[in-house]
Amino acid sequence: MVRVLLATLLVVLGCMPAAAVPRAAFGKPIEHRSAEASIPLGKHLTSRDLARVTIGNQAGILNIVAADAELGFMKDAPNVSMQGIDGTLWAPVSDRHREAIFKALRIEPAEVGDVAQAIMRSFERLRRAEAIALLGVLASVPDDNVSSAEVRRFLAQRLQGGDVRTHRLAVLSLALDDRIDFETVESVLDFLRDSHNAWETFTTQQFFEYHRAWLRACPQASQVCKRVEASGNPYAPQILSLLR
Repeated sequence: MVRVLLATLLVVLGCMPAAAVPRAAFGKPIEHRSAEASIPLGKHLTSRDLARVTIGNQAGILNIVAADAELGFMKDAPNVSMQGIDGTLWAPVSDRHREAIFKALRIEPAEVGDVAQAIMRSFERLRRAEAIALLGVLASVPDDNVSSAEVRRFLAQRLQGGDVRTHRLAVLSLALDDRIDFETVESVLDFLRDSHNAWETFTTQQFFEYHRAWLRACPQASQVCKRVEASGNPYAPQILSLLR
């Protein structure tokens, strides 16, 4: 600890290059992945390609640097300049977004299901945030090339254990899937009950907002409202206002 403080002081005074100071001195450690193995995830996609993806905690995939180092994809909203902003406005994924994301990552339409399966099989060896965000996009494809229900179950399981960012992004990916089932809703309700961390559970608001029509019409609508109210989560009042 003393060595870290001394090294930090020397950097501030200009006596030592910043690269010589342990990253822990400045907060959250950054994983070194330069030597990571290349895991095949598709015909052209590998695990190393996930490093080209920038993730927002509210908007999911924000941009992707193409293999030739040019900007391959930038998420935006109609008539709004994105410019790297991470906000709920840019969370929904359109057909145009999907097409551009798959093009930037060289994912062919016919292999969407295979790529989703490969990501789930190799998840523990991948960049988790990027893998979860991409799974959400893959599962939102409106055809039978990928089992949306299987991906939803996988994402719901990520709400148990793991880290807070994984939880937050898993709920966001579940929110972005137009298809929904009550098993998934129950998983999110359990998460809402078990965590009162406002940052971690922020995307539960998006989940209930995007699936509001389905939730209002489902036979268990009153049960959902009761469980939200009983959860004690800081976002419970906002969620209830969406559902009632």
